[in-house]
Amino acid sequence: MDVFISWSGDRSRRAAEVLYDWLKRVMPGQISPWMSDKDLEAGGRWAIDLAERLDEMDAGISVLTPENLHKPWLNYEAGAIGKAVGRSHVMTFLMGLTPTQVPQPLGQFQATTRTQSDVLKMVASLNRINGNAIDQEVLSDQVAMWWEKLDGPLQLIENDTSPTQPPPRSEHEMLEEVLTLLRELSRPPASSPVRTFDTGTPFSAPATLTTVILDTARATDSVQAEMHRGSGQGEWGFTGKGTGRAGREN
Repeated sequence: MDVFISWSGDRSRRAAEVLYDWLKRVMPGQISPWMSDKDLEAGGRWAIDLAERLDEMDAGISVLTPENLHKPWLNYEAGAIGKAVGRSHVMTFLMGLTPTQVPQPLGQFQATTRTQSDVLKMVASLNRINGNAIDQEVLSDQVAMWWEKLDGPLQLIENDTSPTQPPPRSEHEMLEEVLTLLRELSRPPASSPVRTFDTGTPFSAPATLTTVILDTARATDSVQAEMHRGSGQGEWGFTGKGTGRAGREN
């Protein structure tokens, strides 16, 4: 089972890395965590690679901290996975937060606090998505056995509140960037064969990803128009930025 771990900001990234390694210990041979810092090839077309991987995931976990709650890139990734495999397959992992502090749309997903009982529920949900490949009692024992490997590092990360975030960018700047990203995704690479789907639209990505991108582009264009008229963001708030494997901010 492929699980996308989404992050934004330094503390979120470090917590995602701990979770990435820990899940492989708890569900050996049953889960393949994926995160951009570890699994995107350096020098590749990161936007295309990332979108394709999002479309292939079975579930997603968004690692949330107080400083990244309103980062639009997390909304984009959670929304893309939710559209592809269903909202019940998207979860949030909270660092220094309670479920009531998580705004919409991320607040609609199953929230996991940094407690052993909540983490067990999250792992059990992943196991159900994977067809209950591991007996529940065995899974509980695995979580208990490896708990300190997760709890200790996460506690240190949660308590590290030193400022590491860059100054926030304007919403208009982020809107322009995500529109550029979406238009790049809608163009096939020069060396890739162009495929035509039922809509008659030339595209090189899988059909399900095409739908996600087109829906997102329409939503983002609508959001931009509303913001020019002084209104708020759309349902998913697709206004974010990713800077690839290195230096990602949102």
